[in-house]
Amino acid sequence: MGFMASKFESLLFIRNGLEGPVCILLYVDDLVITGPDLSTTSNVKSQLSKAFEIQDLGDLHYFLGIKVIHTPNGILLSQRHYVLNMLYKFGMTDCRPIATPLDKNLKLCSDLGTACNETRSQQIVGSLIYLTITRPDLNYPIEVISQFMQRLTVCTLHHALCERH
Repeated sequence: MGFMASKFESLLFIRNGLEGPVCILLYVDDLVITGPDLSTTSNVKSQLSKAFEIQDLGDLHYFLGIKVIHTPNGILLSQRHYVLNMLYKFGMTDCRPIATPLDKNLKLCSDLGTACNETRSQQIVGSLIYLTITRPDLNYPIEVISQFMQRLTVCTLHHALCERH
């Protein structure tokens, strides 16, 4: 079918043609097929259905916990539900948003505050890393917090991520 694996993502396959690129993103037994031309993506689905049993679920609305919102100008990706669940899971629902997630001059240390469980620390940081899919602006504070994974403290987390009421 002429698809080539992406150099940057091993589960992304791209075919360039006169009608534009067609992309297939694979995750376990789910495929996302997209391209600028509906007839081309329909043709790819038809070719795949000859080799595999597939079911077309229509327009993409959710994928891996990411909400896909179709607009006249394109698509928006949202992890709002993921964030709300994460805040609840980690007991941080009382935090409120701030304009700058982390002051670049803030000095954090791991010897203040109550230490978090190491497994819990890894879950928190992993959850935050997944959030950067739609929020690349959070890369810096998450990178800083990940340096404290060996002894992440409640104090460090709250100073880095939220401002208390």
